[in-house]
Amino acid sequence: MREKQKKNVFSFHFLSRVTSIKLNCKKIAGLKNIIYFCIMKYLWMLLVVGCLISCGTQKGGVTVVASHSREALTPGEPHLLLLTGVIAYDSLTATYDMIISSQEYVDGYVNIDEDSGDLSGLHYVQLSADNTVLSSHAIDDPLRRDMEYLGQKGYEHKVIVLPHADFFFRVQLNTGVRFVEFRYGQKLIKRLSIIY
Repeated sequence: MREKQKKNVFSFHFLSRVTSIKLNCKKIAGLKNIIYFCIMKYLWMLLVVGCLISCGTQKGGVTVVASHSREALTPGEPHLLLLTGVIAYDSLTATYDMIISSQEYVDGYVNIDEDSGDLSGLHYVQLSADNTVLSSHAIDDPLRRDMEYLGQKGYEHKVIVLPHADFFFRVQLNTGVRFVEFRYGQKLIKRLSIIY
């Protein structure tokens, strides 16, 4: 009788261990499915990102898909130059770089103050064919972010300079303009030829 009790106790322990192993296997199988799903999701995203990167050209760590379009411009109407791209500042060499990803000419007008603003920062200059300055206007610097936060003395102000940022500029083109230069202070960043 005693041996029968030992066998029952042994079989009970054996069955409980087998049952816990089966439950652990189900948990492991569930984890395998979750891991498989995550891996497939990230592989899919990696594939999409790879396709998007391969569509552009690589320059300076920034992917650029260049497009330059000229719609049928109406003669005698005011024209706008629409620019999108990336501007970057290299703090080691203290130089700016501007990469234009889209340059479009459209009919239209944008209200610009007659006052050209502070030209010690980022601004553009419109030049004629003989390099005569037609106009110059200050632009908000996309690399500078003005931050306000609640500090120990109340509201405090801080300026953060980013290493690179996307931009969208609208330039109201003057009649007779042939070049648009983007400058920071007196330093030339980019010179664009305007061809109608």
